[in-house]
Amino acid sequence: MRRILAVVIGAAIAVALSPSMAQAAPAEASKSDRQVLVVEAFAKQPKARASFTHRNALMQDPPLGGCDYGDISGQVTGYYVNGVLSGTESDWSSKVLCTTTAPGQSMGGIIVESAEWLNGSNVAAGNIFTCSNCILGNSVGANIGGPSASGTYWWSGLVTLVLPAGWIWSSTPPSCLLLADDMLQCSVTTDTAYLPPIYP
Repeated sequence: MRRILAVVIGAAIAVALSPSMAQAAPAEASKSDRQVLVVEAFAKQPKARASFTHRNALMQDPPLGGCDYGDISGQVTGYYVNGVLSGTESDWSSKVLCTTTAPGQSMGGIIVESAEWLNGSNVAAGNIFTCSNCILGNSVGANIGGPSASGTYWWSGLVTLVLPAGWIWSSTPPSCLLLADDMLQCSVTTDTAYLPPIYP
């Protein structure tokens, strides 16, 4: 008997300008000299599927509705005084959600890690989420930067999906590695978001 686990990743990107949020900028500047720029990025991977089969007596089924591990997004807010970047605040999350089709279905385990990248360097890490016999996970992070924190941002997630006893992975999406017969590790990233040193 062969069953399919669908692993779905979405794609989108958004940029938002928020001059009305200027009250959150540093207090030493007059209101007319302050500007706020908010940029966001979302998952960029195409849809992917992974399938699995059972190999011996089963104790529990995995979530037969599939697991979406591509829900990753990040946002950075730049605060400007007289048009020059004075500081940043950022936050992000990488989520996994598996859909059950009957009671008792769950993954054997889920691990989710996340990180923030700026100009090609890893600048901050989110929490490491782990669970057993579960169907969802979420790694979140936040970071504060100074005047030099301008440039190209993106966020990454590393998701490990462990099948219940008796099941093995029979295929892997392009963004995943097979660590063991029952363990798949998948990487996801957002599109890039650019925060300029001078605005507007």
